[in-house]
Amino acid sequence: MKRTDNDGKKSPMEGAEEARSSPGGKVRRQGVRKGKRASKAVDQKTKLERSRQSARECRARKKEKYQLLEEMVEQKEKEVVSLRSQLESFKKDLANGILPSVEDQPTTDGSSGVSKNR
Repeated sequence: MKRTDNDGKKSPMEGAEEARSSPGGKVRRQGVRKGKRASKAVDQKTKLERSRQSARECRARKKEKYQLLEEMVEQKEKEVVSLRSQLESFKKDLANGILPSVEDQPTTDGSSGVSKNR
């Protein structure tokens, strides 16, 4: 009696192939059973609804972001107008020979030049 390397046992791949084949030698299809089709359609509807909800939320976040940006633009435009009027005031003072004091000049953070702790 001849002995094989694997002692007559089949490899896992051979076992899988045999499990898929029917006794007549035909290979069975590994597909979705009839019961799974209805569940798959429900899953598709659920997935579509989640996608729609996510899109609604995304649009709402986008709208809120644009509103915030518009408010920031308005605020910056007001700051520009204020700084321009202050610049014109300083130009007039310089033209009249008056030097602006240190307290009148704003710093980069928007506060006056002299700190209150001094």
